[in-house]
Amino acid sequence: MKSSCAWMLICAVGLSLGCGAEAPQTSDEELIPQTVAWVNDDGTLEQHTSYVTRAELQAQASAREAQRIAALEGRTASQIPSLIIDCNNSNTLWLFSGTNYTGAKLCLYRNPVSSVGLADLSRIQLPFISFPPRYWAGAVRSLSAGIDAGNLATCDLVPARCYTAPAPYVGFTAWQNIASISAVPGYPNAPNTAWLND
Repeated sequence: MKSSCAWMLICAVGLSLGCGAEAPQTSDEELIPQTVAWVNDDGTLEQHTSYVTRAELQAQASAREAQRIAALEGRTASQIPSLIIDCNNSNTLWLFSGTNYTGAKLCLYRNPVSSVGLADLSRIQLPFISFPPRYWAGAVRSLSAGIDAGNLATCDLVPARCYTAPAPYVGFTAWQNIASISAVPGYPNAPNTAWLND
């Protein structure tokens, strides 16, 4: 509970300091700074600023509203902390859509206050324009791990069950590189979950 209060305080301070004046009106093409701040286990504050479009900000607001409504209705998501998507953290797990670390790159890292974290790859869209949209589930073909070990697993997140066989499963250690991850016939959307643990 204390870490939640600290996190909320940091967000509130960051918003008030980082956005002291009213934000200028922008078009969808202009980039808007967005700062993420977090407190490490030792109490030190870290922050990272990235630039997003107005459409991305709207998507974040829509996702937040959906979470708020779900909470009011008593529906909950997985109780396991989610991984943070950020390519500028040296602790990051890099996932690639091509073998030998090529193609699109997805960057994930575990919040330092959590000992484990997961990302549902079936909810993260690949950056390629396609209809219907394509997602990272079943699309990872190589990876480069950061400081955390973990795995890519095939999971059903509602009852919180993961499978190691015959469904695709790729375990990795800290700092391990895997240049080729094969698709498994019969499992086009697997593995669908990335896990990291300290």
